Order: sequence, then C-alpha cells, then structure tokens
Amino acid sequence: MVDFAIVFRPDDRLTSALPLTGRYIDGGVQSFNHTRYGPLTNKPIVVSIETKPEGESLREAEVQLAVWAAAHFTRLRDLLDESKAETTDLPWLPLLIAQGPQWYFLFASRSAAGTT
Repeated sequence: MVDFAIVFRPDDRLTSALPLTGRYIDGGVQSFNHTRYGPLTNKPIVVSIETKPEGESLREAEVQLAVWAAAHFTRLRDLLDESKAETTDLPWLPLLIAQGPQWYFLFASRSAAGTT
C-alpha cells in the first residue's frame, strides 16, 4: 500500500457504472481500483504517492511503488478485458516519492510480456 493517492472524482454517471463492471477484488469488494480501502473504491487512482523520511532508503520506496503499480496494472487489465474494448494498451502510471524535502516523479509501464 502507498501513503497517498491523487484520485479522479467521477460524476454520478461514472460512479453508477461501477456495479456494471461486475468485477470484484479480493474480499468481495467492488472497486475501480486494486485496493479494498473504502474511500478509494469508487474514485479511480490517478497518481500514487509514497513518502519516506529524509535519510531512509529511496530504494525501499521504489520497490513499494513497483509492487503497487504492478497490482494497479493487473486491475486495469481486468477492467479492460471485461469491457471488451478494442484497445489492448495500458497507460503509463505516474508515481511520486516524497522523501523529506525532495520529490521524485516516476513513470511505470507494463511491457507486452506483462512485466512492470
């Protein structure tokens, strides 16, 4: 799990489409995202943010975001497959690491082979 997320606040039409996805994540929770955390189930995650105190390992934050992004891509793939959309491309995901006063902007993408 990450510390913060910037989310898209959908209008009522998009929110009402959530039950139409028919896809549940582990624990029987219906969600646009790959998390069961209640406030995020009906608000698609746009940017994931991991924070670390100054002096802590930046590598740990990168690994944590990589695992989070891999789960995010899996959820997006599930939703895309279910939608029967013509596109098979997944977008890149913006990620932020805040470490003390330093901020790092990263991008995650999924290869055709399925690696993040």
